[in-house]
Amino acid sequence: MVSRRSKLLRFGLPALGGVLLLVIIALKINQWDQLAPLSLIPIWCWTLVGLACSLIGFLLGSKRWSLFVCIAWVAVGVGLASETTGILRSLFRSTPEITVSEDTLRLLNVNCAGKIDVVATALERDPDVLFLQQSPQKEELEAWFRKSPYAEDYRMTISRRVGMLSKGKVIASIPDPKHPVIHTRVEVKETVLDVTVLDLDWLTPQAALWNPEIWTYARETRISNRRIIRQSIGSNPMGKDQVYRFLVGGFYCPAGDDSLRPLQVAGLKDAYNRMGDGTGNTYPAENPLLRLDQIWMSESVRNGKLDEVEIEGSNHLGLELVWERD
Repeated sequence: MVSRRSKLLRFGLPALGGVLLLVIIALKINQWDQLAPLSLIPIWCWTLVGLACSLIGFLLGSKRWSLFVCIAWVAVGVGLASETTGILRSLFRSTPEITVSEDTLRLLNVNCAGKIDVVATALERDPDVLFLQQSPQKEELEAWFRKSPYAEDYRMTISRRVGMLSKGKVIASIPDPKHPVIHTRVEVKETVLDVTVLDLDWLTPQAALWNPEIWTYARETRISNRRIIRQSIGSNPMGKDQVYRFLVGGFYCPAGDDSLRPLQVAGLKDAYNRMGDGTGNTYPAENPLLRLDQIWMSESVRNGKLDEVEIEGSNHLGLELVWERD
């Protein structure tokens, strides 16, 4: 009996790891909305499960098959992980250093957690444009801002729980009537930026996969967030060099989730994939595991560097993009 059970585990666990690998590849490629709770789980979590199956099979004697499954899982995990690009860039030091000057713009994205102190701390970094999510109440923030030393240099636009403070001139600002989204056109250092700041509903991995409500919520939230993103993109000619278009904020889903697909279809670029290094993860701030806060930009934005920065009082890391204009 023991021998039969050992044999079953020796061959069954690596086989299970191989089948799981094929299932996860199909899941990550197709990202069916009906299976959203599974596709939200980061690929490195699935890779650990696959490696565990391979290791046990290897120890029980199925060395060749277990080794093959192990190598396959490592290859898929590295290939599909959103962190791979930035980590490789860090290892090979391929991200250029950008010196702050009159030719650069500093854009800072911050989750305020509803606190005025977070806004003040972010402004101490002297960004040219500050993007806010989970901002304090509009009346409270406006009252503080009018009395602050920043009121002379910055112009503020805010709606619901999103907003923006920018140096220079606010050309137009249009809040979304239904969602925490604000569209703003500003001119900073003789450069016109079209910016949309979003604060979407949370769509993060959940442990209680046996709960039907989790599956319903994940499916409906992904569809809703995807629709809001698609509507927020608008009809800006993003392929034109003279248009500097940004969609920034709290997307609150793992990088690569299908709710972000409209951004890729529209030709926008993930700032982390183009200019970031390290893992790029922003949440939670103490030990970031997920890249919930992101900056997407048009092709015309080049020659920059994206860093995660600690903002005291926020449970998210901020994103600071230092961009050297062409």
